[in-house]
Amino acid sequence: MLSPAFVQIRDALAQAPFVARIETQDDYERALELMDQLVEDYDDNKPLIEVLAVSIERWEDQAAESARAGVKGQCEQNSQWYRRKTADS
Repeated sequence: MLSPAFVQIRDALAQAPFVARIETQDDYERALELMDQLVEDYDDNKPLIEVLAVSIERWEDQAAESARAGVKGQCEQNSQWYRRKTADS
């Protein structure tokens, strides 16, 4: 027999695959909305909250890393542009 927690997670994944892996900004927003609903009954939803929290954290970490990479890339482009401009002067 499956544990109630496992059944809850299995059913959630069938209805909302983003619970286990967030792939888009829309998934992320839906995950946050779902989290708000789940925490209203924390004790009954704890296993699902834990799975969803990991997915949300992973998405946020990836988004932060992407933002840092974007800023770094822009700084490098600006630096190259500045070196070319000052070399031409």
